[in-house]
Amino acid sequence: MNKAEAALNQKNMALAYRRLFLSEDGTIKMDADAVLRDLERVCMWMPKGLPTASGGNIDPYAVVADAARRSVFAHIKRQLFIDLAKFTNAIEGDRK
Repeated sequence: MNKAEAALNQKNMALAYRRLFLSEDGTIKMDADAVLRDLERVCMWMPKGLPTASGGNIDPYAVVADAARRSVFAHIKRQLFIDLAKFTNAIEGDRK
């Protein structure tokens, strides 16, 4: 897969996320807003502290798991708000 194909795939994926979560005017759909708020909570987007194991010590495995959850939520947010021109420029640049 060349750069143009990869950029086109990324652009199409971002558009799919937008069709799912955003209305025609670019605002977040009501149900999508509820889902994003739930994912924000489940993915520990705004943690209230470090997870601790019994005994009060910081649990490094839970810290890593929380970071992985946050990265999934960040990916969704990035897909919704990324500048699509970035992909267009990459697609056209590779074709020259």
